[in-house]
Amino acid sequence: TLSGALGVYVQENSMTVDVAGVRISTGWAGSLADNNVIINNNITGDGTGLLVNPGSGTIGTNNVFAFNNIYGNVMGAENLGTDPFDARNNWWGDVSGPYHPVTNTDGQGNAVSDNILFDPWLGIPTAGGEALDYGNPSYENGGAGLGVDVGFEGGEEGLVIVTVLGSNPTGLDMFDGSVFDVFVSELGDISEIKIKLYYIEPSATVAYWFNGTTWVECSSQQVVAGPFNIDGTDYAGYVEVTINGTTIPSLTDLTGTFFALRNSELNKGSLTVNIEPQAAINAGAKWSVDGGATWYSGGDTVELVVGSYTVTYKQVGDDWSIPADAPVDITKDGQVSLTGTYVLLGDINGDGSVDILDVMLALRMTVELPVEIDGQTWEVAYPEWLILRADYDESGDVNISDVMLILRRSIGID
Repeated sequence: TLSGALGVYVQENSMTVDVAGVRISTGWAGSLADNNVIINNNITGDGTGLLVNPGSGTIGTNNVFAFNNIYGNVMGAENLGTDPFDARNNWWGDVSGPYHPVTNTDGQGNAVSDNILFDPWLGIPTAGGEALDYGNPSYENGGAGLGVDVGFEGGEEGLVIVTVLGSNPTGLDMFDGSVFDVFVSELGDISEIKIKLYYIEPSATVAYWFNGTTWVECSSQQVVAGPFNIDGTDYAGYVEVTINGTTIPSLTDLTGTFFALRNSELNKGSLTVNIEPQAAINAGAKWSVDGGATWYSGGDTVELVVGSYTVTYKQVGDDWSIPADAPVDITKDGQVSLTGTYVLLGDINGDGSVDILDVMLALRMTVELPVEIDGQTWEVAYPEWLILRADYDESGDVNISDVMLILRRSIGID
């Protein structure tokens, strides 16, 4: 129970809960509870994992409750006050996060009440960690293969939490490797952080940071060759990542995203894009990845690093409507195949040319009459593919302007 507590550390404990594992409150000991650090604890049992009760006092905004494993409780976290309490970056017993009846109805983890901030949450349990402040500016954990040096500009206290994760919580398996978190809870006068990611295998020499969408290489890193022996563990060396105000990531990015030390080749999958019809291919139709400079032909297969991409298509003239951009997710060893269909504007019956038959079909669609194509009758509302063929001016509907444009095209004026 942290009743009116100021600056108390609760770290690396296993708590069996009967009523409340961690209670932050005010009362007989003081009217303010603030600057407390509760990290890397296992909190499980038959009660409430975290209970916040301001009573008639104040729960400060500088408390840190992060990187705890909260699971198997009747209630994961409950706030009896009206001010939000920051409980982000915790494991709630399930990758889907804590259950909340409004903001996370799909959560399968321990439930949380209103006024508990929980997003983002950890996708896997934490394996260990340490808090750093002005009085303890460095920490090395040989067993976990992690070291951190913190530099300060002045005397104002800052707070850094380093933690080792049991596996990759991001869902993006670009590579195999060890995953860490370096979380700046209070920036204070911290000017620079150097993370030492120790490795055993000589191939594990590239450090990455997860920016919330994908893994990117840290912009300032160097390999320091060993060997090193730390607390009885032999390491081949370490990768030192420098983080300050100008690097990627920067100090302000360290709010719960992750680092990893890659010890494998980048995981890849393949993408194949087919293009139709043949007339569009003959006209020069091609596709690219994320709008890149390289254009691929229909049927080409490319190898891509695991991640999310967008397939874009080349414009081949005013006569063709290009397919919509298509998002694709590449998984390890996965094979993704899709087809992009170009539409020849005005070719309503799909016979490969624009002629008087298409003019008559466009006129019928303008006045919302049934149209017959390949023996099938289409009533209003017409299917999207049919509207795309007839909407020559690409205004979103079929009108007399489209009829006139198709007529001009059919007689060779345009």
